[in-house]
Amino acid sequence: MNFIPATKLSDRSYVGLVLSQFLAAFNDQAIHIVAIFFASDLLHGYVHLPGFDQKTIVSIVTACFIAPFFLFSPLAGILADKYSKQRTIVFWKIAEVFITGLALVGFLLPHTVGWGWADSKTIATISAFLVIAAVFLMGTHSAFFVPAKYGIMPEILHTSVLSRGNGILEGTSFVSNILGTSFGGYLYFFLKNRADPLAGGEWVIGLTLFALAWLGMAFAYLVAPIPAASPDRQFTLNPLVPLAKNFGELRRSKPLVLAVVGIAFFTFMTLFVRQTLLFQGESAKELHEARAHLAEMTPPASSSNNPVPPAGATPDAPAQTSTTLLPTPLVPPSAQPSQQLDELWIATLVALVGFGVGGGVPWLAGCLVRG
Repeated sequence: MNFIPATKLSDRSYVGLVLSQFLAAFNDQAIHIVAIFFASDLLHGYVHLPGFDQKTIVSIVTACFIAPFFLFSPLAGILADKYSKQRTIVFWKIAEVFITGLALVGFLLPHTVGWGWADSKTIATISAFLVIAAVFLMGTHSAFFVPAKYGIMPEILHTSVLSRGNGILEGTSFVSNILGTSFGGYLYFFLKNRADPLAGGEWVIGLTLFALAWLGMAFAYLVAPIPAASPDRQFTLNPLVPLAKNFGELRRSKPLVLAVVGIAFFTFMTLFVRQTLLFQGESAKELHEARAHLAEMTPPASSSNNPVPPAGATPDAPAQTSTTLLPTPLVPPSAQPSQQLDELWIATLVALVGFGVGGGVPWLAGCLVRG
C-alpha cells in the first residue's frame, strides 16, 4: 500500500494527529497536577498515612509519570517501526479512555463511603492510589504514543511542509501542557471540599478528562492508515539491546550527539524547575498548617504588659500572669496566609514555567536561524 505524504497542513491526517496529541498532552498534565493535590489531601491530610508527607507524595506521583519513559521508550521505538504508527496512535488513544476511566473511578470512590463496604480511611487510601496508578498509566501511554507521534510526521507530510508541521505540533504540545496544568490546578481549587475531603467535586475533573479522551480517540481515527516503516525489525523485550544500538549510532554522529544532549539538558531543567515549584508549594502548605495549629493551641495573650491585680490581691502578692508568659502565634489567625490558595498558586507557578518554555523556544530558534 502506497501512501502519498500531504503537501498541505490542512490535510486530514495531520489535523487529526495535532488534535489528538493536543488532548493527550492536556490530559497528561491535568491528571498529574490533580493527582498530587488529591493524594496529598487524602493520604497526608485525611488518612495520615505513615511515611507519606506532602513532599513524598509529590515525588511519588512525578516518578510514576516519568518512570515509564525510562522503562518502555526502547520498546516503544521498536513497536513504532515494526507496526503501523497510525494503528499505534489509535491503540493508545483507546487506552487513554480506559485510563481516564480508572481515574474517574478513583475520584468517585470517596462518595461511596455511605454504602458501608469499607471504612472511610480505607476508601480514601484506595481512591488516592487509583488516581496515582492512572498517572503511571498515562505516563506509559505517553511513552508509547510520543515515538509514534513524531515518527509519523515525515510519513504523512511532504518535506516541503515538514518543518512547519513539526513547529505547529511542538507549539500546540506546549500550549496543551500549560492549559492542562492550569485547568487541573484551578478546577481542583474550586471543586475541593475543605471541610470534608471525601465530599469534594473532583469527580468533575475526572469526567472532563474522560470525555476529552473520547474526543481525542475520535480525532485519532482521522489519521489515514499507513504501512509499517520496518515490519521485519527484530522484536526484543530486553531494553538494553535497542539502547546499545542507539548509543552506537550516536557515537558515529557528532551533530546527533549535540542534539540529544541539548534536548536532555533542556528537559532536565524544565522538570527540575517544575519539581522545585511543587516542593515549594507543598512546603508553604505545611507552614500554613503549622501556623494554624499553633494559633489554635495558644491562648490569647493579655493586651497589657502590666495587668491590673485582681480584686483583693495585696501589693506583695503578684497577679496571675501565666497567660502573658505563653508564646504568641507567629502569625495571628486573622493575618495568616490562606492555605486554600496554595493549589491555585502552585498551578500558576507551574503554568508560568510552560509559558517561559513556549515563549523562549521560538525566540531561540529564530536566533539560531538568523545566526
